[in-house]
Amino acid sequence: MSKKLLYLVIASSLCLPLIGYAQTACWLLKPVYQSITPFGESYYKVNTYSTMAIFDTNGNKIVEADSITYITNGYALALTNTNGKFRLKAIIDKSGNVKDISEEYYVDDYHFFSEDMLGVSNDKGKSGYINPDGKLEIPFIYVSVHPFREGLASVFKPKKGLKGLIGSVTNKKAIVGSATYVNHKGAELNIRDGKNYPTFTASFKNGKGLVQMEDGSSFYVDPKGNRLEDGPNNKELG
Repeated sequence: MSKKLLYLVIASSLCLPLIGYAQTACWLLKPVYQSITPFGESYYKVNTYSTMAIFDTNGNKIVEADSITYITNGYALALTNTNGKFRLKAIIDKSGNVKDISEEYYVDDYHFFSEDMLGVSNDKGKSGYINPDGKLEIPFIYVSVHPFREGLASVFKPKKGLKGLIGSVTNKKAIVGSATYVNHKGAELNIRDGKNYPTFTASFKNGKGLVQMEDGSSFYVDPKGNRLEDGPNNKELG
């Protein structure tokens, strides 16, 4: 059955018994959904007023959750709303394969995989990264994580002893620490300058990442952390 036909008749199919000229209409999916849209290679996402679900073309439900994201970079996320936080229930690839997640992972600002890595947090609010199999690749040691770009991700790590250094706000609470970049293996770039710590790192673009330091200065670094040219001043960074 083509996606176009299934969509136009609101996911119904025709059963054609050979009794005279009679035709019997059989619903593949009963007309009780708010919307039905194609999903991946041969699946459909249905939306009610309270939940979402993925069905195959035979009408079999493969996963249901409070929210299901679009497929981005090969994967979608099935999420459960738990006291206002989105807990990861399952990872779905474009072929409809579902990886159920039993661990308590929460998805914060970025609801998508980037370079086969997904930023998640634990029940204590610390963040790390998992792979498409749900395995924790980078441990929960950060308070803020961003999507990977060009092999590196911008992260913020709490650090004792940095008095008055505010570089990240989580749950409306100032966090004292420093920013840096981390690669897929969990290794961090060393971009501090003596006692002058980075308070902001922007995602890499065209081989360069922008860093802002505690003293307000800024500069660009290459993927190895080597300093390149100066960056915009503090006013331009906002």
